[in-house]
Amino acid sequence: AAVFAVAGLEIGTNELLYKRYKHALRKLGFGSESYLESRFLIDTEKQPKKVVEEMVNHFGLSKIKKGQYYDRYFETDLPHYNNRSPLLRLRRRIIEEGREVKSAQIVYTHASEIVDQQLDQFRYFPQQKDKLYFLLDQEMPKAIDDINDEKVRRILKRAQKEQPEGDGYIDVRFERMVASDPSSLLVSVDNVQQASPFYVLELKVYKDKRLLRIDP
Repeated sequence: AAVFAVAGLEIGTNELLYKRYKHALRKLGFGSESYLESRFLIDTEKQPKKVVEEMVNHFGLSKIKKGQYYDRYFETDLPHYNNRSPLLRLRRRIIEEGREVKSAQIVYTHASEIVDQQLDQFRYFPQQKDKLYFLLDQEMPKAIDDINDEKVRRILKRAQKEQPEGDGYIDVRFERMVASDPSSLLVSVDNVQQASPFYVLELKVYKDKRLLRIDP
């Protein structure tokens, strides 16, 4: 019993620290977004647009929009609050209308499971994601050091892992097709700009977890 009590206390303490960290970021002007996400690898023989169109018709989503994404991921020393996996990135997004959105982001991911009351032969493990983002009103920075806002730059530098050698980052470029119903579901397909036998289908929900289930 004592072991369970200590474990419970540790979990509670980590949750409190996590909430305090998110609150500190919001005080600096970070926006936040929380959702559940399921990801599926789709063979490139099946056209991405056709996959999204099928989802649009099935769920009654908006028309498909396209965007170009340019991400730079940095190694991070952020704590793993209760087994959440952190990432730190700079993101440049260009949507169809030519509008450009630039941001610095901290994203925490935690694996979960959808549990039904009734028996089911399949199990579903979506990810809980908490995205904290700061919109950048400046030229797109190439590094955390290039962020103009001093307080934001300082807190993100603390999150970045020091690199004795090398740059410590990875660049990822991809095209994303998106369709959504703001009240229920967002569907996106990411076509990463590299030789790959598959692309990534993502389903994101904000309320109804059952929408993440794609039964075979």
